[in-house]
Amino acid sequence: MKRLLLFSLSVCVSAGAWAIDLDVVAWPLDCNDGNELIFDGAAEVCDGFDNDCDDIVDEGCSRTCPATRPEAERVIRAGSVVPSNVQIVHTTTGYDLVWVDSRDGNPEIYLQEVDFAGNPLADLSRVSIHPSSSGDPAVSSTGESRLILWVDERSGRPQVHFTRCCVAFLALEVQLTSDATQDGLDPAAAFGGNDWAVVYAQGVAGDHEVYLQRVADTGVADPGRTQVSLGSGSARHPAIVFNGASYGVVWQDDRSGRNEIYFRAFDSALAPLGDEVPLTDAPGESTRPQIVWLDDRYVVVWEDDRDGTPGVYALVVDAAGSDLGSGAFAVGTATTDDRGPAVAATGGEALVSWISEPAAGGVEELLLARISPDATVVEAGRVQSSAGSALSDAGVAWSGSSPALAFVDPAASEVRFVDGLCCGDLDGDGFDRCETDCDDGRASVFPGALETCDGFDENCDQQIDDGCVADCVDIDSVLPAKLHISPGLTDASDVDLAWNGSTFGSVREDITPAGRQTVFQLLDVEGSAVGQPVVWPAAGSIPIPRIEAHPDGFTVAIRENGTDLRLRFLDLQGAETRPSVVVDLSDNGTNLSVSAFEFAWSGNGYGLSYLANPGGPAGVQAFFRLLSAEGTPFPATAFDVDASAADVAWSGSEYAMIYRGSIANEVVVQRFSAQGEPVGAAYVIGQFGSTPVRIDWDGRGYVITYDVRIEHLDPQLNRIWRTEMGIEARSGAAFGYNGDRYLLVWTTTDGVEAFLLNSDGNYLPGIGGRFLAGDSGGSTRFARIDVRWTGSRWLVGWHHAGVGMHVQEIGCCGEIDSDFDGSCLNDCAPDDISRYPGAPEVCNDGEDGNCDGLVADELPVEGLTFADKTMLVWNAVAGERFDLQRGDLSTLRSSGGDFALATTDCLLDDGLQPEASDGAAPAVGGGFIYFVAAATDACPGTYDSGGPAQQMSRDAGVAGSAGACP
Repeated sequence: MKRLLLFSLSVCVSAGAWAIDLDVVAWPLDCNDGNELIFDGAAEVCDGFDNDCDDIVDEGCSRTCPATRPEAERVIRAGSVVPSNVQIVHTTTGYDLVWVDSRDGNPEIYLQEVDFAGNPLADLSRVSIHPSSSGDPAVSSTGESRLILWVDERSGRPQVHFTRCCVAFLALEVQLTSDATQDGLDPAAAFGGNDWAVVYAQGVAGDHEVYLQRVADTGVADPGRTQVSLGSGSARHPAIVFNGASYGVVWQDDRSGRNEIYFRAFDSALAPLGDEVPLTDAPGESTRPQIVWLDDRYVVVWEDDRDGTPGVYALVVDAAGSDLGSGAFAVGTATTDDRGPAVAATGGEALVSWISEPAAGGVEELLLARISPDATVVEAGRVQSSAGSALSDAGVAWSGSSPALAFVDPAASEVRFVDGLCCGDLDGDGFDRCETDCDDGRASVFPGALETCDGFDENCDQQIDDGCVADCVDIDSVLPAKLHISPGLTDASDVDLAWNGSTFGSVREDITPAGRQTVFQLLDVEGSAVGQPVVWPAAGSIPIPRIEAHPDGFTVAIRENGTDLRLRFLDLQGAETRPSVVVDLSDNGTNLSVSAFEFAWSGNGYGLSYLANPGGPAGVQAFFRLLSAEGTPFPATAFDVDASAADVAWSGSEYAMIYRGSIANEVVVQRFSAQGEPVGAAYVIGQFGSTPVRIDWDGRGYVITYDVRIEHLDPQLNRIWRTEMGIEARSGAAFGYNGDRYLLVWTTTDGVEAFLLNSDGNYLPGIGGRFLAGDSGGSTRFARIDVRWTGSRWLVGWHHAGVGMHVQEIGCCGEIDSDFDGSCLNDCAPDDISRYPGAPEVCNDGEDGNCDGLVADELPVEGLTFADKTMLVWNAVAGERFDLQRGDLSTLRSSGGDFALATTDCLLDDGLQPEASDGAAPAVGGGFIYFVAAATDACPGTYDSGGPAQQMSRDAGVAGSAGACP
């Protein structure tokens, strides 16, 4: 599709060359000029809309909903009068529900806006404003603005009315049909990118026709209209959908003596693209059709009694209405009475909801099935959780990642909302995420999987690395600290680590002379840098980068411009796999000043906790928000006032968020479902200090740290144990758990502290202490710290102000590693952090630095002699390798002992054995002198004898001679 990007400096209320929304791209290049987030070239997100105007909805997203499971069911409207005709439509913030309600004494149209979980976003609104009977509502959405239609009898005859609402302004209601001799009935609408096409029936009893009429996004109706149906008899109950280029209209028509379903296509100007096409021709009545578009074809569903009982049928047709070969097929079963179908498109399939009653009587149920483009029907089963009776009005909508349904329960006089979860086996390991798979984003994780020592719960038994502690290995080569910063760096902060089972992803904020930037660095299991760092300049004052690992790589979240987060999706090597996504955290047009945030990956999406100030008396609040795997934000839940600090963890089935509340710094933990809904009551720990709080899941429950405490909670937030740390953590303590013990780390103003606790929270005697210290005056600042367990060791990363980012390996030893140098099984100096296997030796310090049993000193070699006429041998003392030099004795005597002149040949260079041969013979009257040195990694060795008769050192002279060993 060729496109031209047009820019406008004005926003007009008429169609044409000017953009109506605020994205400055005009129709027809803008495929939705009523939504500023949708335009040619926009980023596609999984929200049920064609964001980038390429005529494909949600490409790259999951466009199917296998094994739908009902989640929370909410009562949207309760009262003593039975509501009716409920309709539901998807918006950018959730859903709109409209229905008929007689709470004011006569039937009127009401509107309730809810978020994606069914929570009210605004007060209940009465849409129709005249004290007369109103009914038969319909609603259509651009994502931002909505068009609500209904039938009103104030003039004595039913007429179609509408109002454009909910974004920017609430328009006055408009009467669309006004013929005093005819009824206006059955309205429906579809947004065509620039305006709405409204379809309705008009006429008198037994003689109605279907018409199309345009309504602008500003709420202004075009006086002209197009007749859709052309036959004799009565045409009723039309439905309409826009496919990106044209409209498809279906209706029921009794011209043949019984009601059949007809189809007709119209272009964007509402001109016919062909004749009417009959879609059914079977015994019985075919009524109340609905229609959706799936990329390149329509799916039409309707109520049909051809088999003698009411049933739901469907047909798949092309853009001209031609059957694609399937013919009409039943969606429900022959053993039930099925009625009232509704349909929504996921982009890849059609979701059909209806009310079903067993033929022999019984409780009615709300059912949902999906229809693939090839006309395959997959039953999803019952989706309402209440025991309904005489249910009605089964509306369905698609959010971009899950379905939502609305229905009426007449027995309780309620409008109900059901949020559905799309289950299925997303990672292909044969286990359903809604039932038993504790991480459906990682194919190696499922019930009964082999548990490996990699820091994850592979077998879903809520135990990390169970059976792996015995495989713990000592670290035999580790540096006290490894520095990962770029040259010329001024500072670094906000260190965060993520472990994917084989490598680490690390992020930090670098502060350079040119400004702030976010840096991603891949690290191996030992903490060494792998490849080159990836650098992103900051868009805003403080990026606060955070990172999460997933099976395919890493996700990095970076704060931008105070109100947004940018998500960057990386593969296992750190390369970006697709365009980054900006998550707007401003709600209801209010500019939120977003500060600290954390996020957790669930295998299917992200739980996000953050602090924000929406203005007003509330001050700073703590927020929890759900993001889809593609970064689509769901509505936030706000907590408390004057809140501070926030963190979030994923347990395998739920999220838990921790934050500090407003009442004297109370620490609060709240659980959330996988769909972002609060679960149970909050756990208020008590009132403590003001340092940051942290929360994580250890496979058994939640572990939280705050001030000088670490606390373990079970999955229902009941306290198991609490331990005092004894020293206040400067930037929040972090912990790693290996299935047997916890490594607890935190920073102070002048160092990094660590302790080991057993699984019951008890300190392990003799273990712990500082493993990195700053200057003695305490002015060095050690800040943000993180720790991850790898299956055999811990890696700790922290921010050292003025220096950069450090990482440190810590061994998992079953014995005491009291000096925290990463070694305990083979540590020859358990109280000296500078001495451990693989440590660098220090020459002439009298200590065995690398625990190899040898002390690196410049010891003289003794016992140099000839074993025979050509072979020289000596005693093998502490040397790892040997150099043997030969000199001329006459020159040494005549020069007064100048070894630089007298040394002539290198007979052995770095030899591994204490021997060498020399077949040369001195000149007559002359002689040779030999001297040997033993070199080590730390010491170069000495040619001195060590005896009292030696007057001066030989080393400088030998090293400076022309014949010196290299």
